Amino acid sequence: MILILSVFVTNVRYTQSSFEPSKNGNYSRIDIFKYMLESYKKIPFSEIYLFIKLDPEFLLPGQFFYNNDINEYIYNIFSDLEKEKIHIVLDRYTSQDKWLPFFKELNEKHGSNESVWFSQNDDHIFIDYNTDILLEGLEHLENDNSRHKTILVSHWPEAIKLSGKHNNESLIGNYVKFNLTILDAIQIFNLQFLYDIFVIHNWKNEHIRIDTLIHDFMHPNDVSFKDPLSQVIYIPLREMVRHFDGYGHVNMEKDACPRLELPTNTFNYSKENLIKKMTPYHKSQWESGNNFIIPQNWIDTNLSLHNINEYTI
Repeated sequence: MILILSVFVTNVRYTQSSFEPSKNGNYSRIDIFKYMLESYKKIPFSEIYLFIKLDPEFLLPGQFFYNNDINEYIYNIFSDLEKEKIHIVLDRYTSQDKWLPFFKELNEKHGSNESVWFSQNDDHIFIDYNTDILLEGLEHLENDNSRHKTILVSHWPEAIKLSGKHNNESLIGNYVKFNLTILDAIQIFNLQFLYDIFVIHNWKNEHIRIDTLIHDFMHPNDVSFKDPLSQVIYIPLREMVRHFDGYGHVNMEKDACPRLELPTNTFNYSKENLIKKMTPYHKSQWESGNNFIIPQNWIDTNLSLHNINEYTI
């Protein structure tokens, strides 16, 4: 599996009326980004491609990357890889003409069935205590003959609930498999799917994140009802990745999957906490009209997949 990461790291956040400094926390975005990168070092990537644009404030005196080589910092994190396998571009691509040659070359080099951890987020942390479930998912993905196939790795409680909305879900090992088109900008894709998105499909506009490409394929009000890209999705029955700020944006109970903290987080795997995390109330466009109830055997599997009491990252 290869990693493709494309981000702009900045403390300035978008509001309905303007861009303004973040007011949502105690941490600089550069520290959250570094925490995310550190969490990825245990993932068995064979090659990584990083497109990182840094806000100028992070290059000023007193900031972490002032007079410090970001390349060397990344090389140290992914020290298990040869430097020739680590490709760093200090920019973020948003136009199709920038992406086209990259994905054409990538497809020729790695082949269309290569699994790709693709993310355009700087704040989704790998929190699983080992990679067993991840490796199982990669095996499912590589053995699936579908042209478009992904593993949803983040927003886990929402994804688990969504998987049963249209009654096409099935279990395969420790994963749920279902059909729906989701272009969330953090998934494990097969390279053919990304090639079709970035090369075959003609973009109408620039896109910071591929989430917005969904409007090219369907009406936004239909996003949870159609599967125009014939996408097969796998979701693990154990949480692997969490958005640093949690899921308050979908009105999820705060103690189900709480926001993370720096410098470390300890996850308690009591039966009560695991069930609460898997079955929380939340409300979003994806959840609308969804009466699916998480089956007890899914919950039992989740409980059985936690063979330690707690984990600190």
